[in-house]
Amino acid sequence: AIGLEQAWVPPAGTKVVVNEADEYQEVGTVSSSARSYGKYPAVAMALVRRGSNEPGTEVKLISEDQEYSGTVFTSLN
Repeated sequence: AIGLEQAWVPPAGTKVVVNEADEYQEVGTVSSSARSYGKYPAVAMALVRRGSNEPGTEVKLISEDQEYSGTVFTSLN
C-alpha cells in the first residue's frame, strides 16, 4: 500500500514510478485508492514490482501530466 502526501485519490491504472539514476522507472500501477483519516490523506493499493515495494520506498504517481508523492508503507512480499 502507498500513503499519499496529498488528498488526491488516484484512479485505477495510475502509473507508479521511482527515480533511479535521475530518470523515472515505472514499477507498478494503482488498483484502487481511497481517502484516509490516518497518517496519510489518501492511500492507494498498487501492484508494485519486487525491489520497489519495500516499506519506506518513496514513489511518484503519475496521472495526466500530474505528479504526486507517496511512500510505500506495507507490502505483501
